[in-house]
Amino acid sequence: MALVTCPDCKTEVSDQAATCPKCARPIGMPAKRESPLLFPGLIAAVVGAGLYFGGIGGVYGMMIGMLGMLAGFVMTVMGIVSRPK
Repeated sequence: MALVTCPDCKTEVSDQAATCPKCARPIGMPAKRESPLLFPGLIAAVVGAGLYFGGIGGVYGMMIGMLGMLAGFVMTVMGIVSRPK
């Protein structure tokens, strides 16, 4: 059993404790973070597909749509892969 310092209140707490007795912050559990790429990637893919398949803007709209779909796909895959377990 070791003592660790609570990052919030700087109190020494047992590493076996679930929370800090002074400020109730969870001890030993990293904060969950959502990937910042997942949701924007899905939006970019949907907008890109709309431009590509909707025919908005002619040839240039199709090219921008293809780039949007590609960027959205890459961002979504990177967001899924880099998500914390």
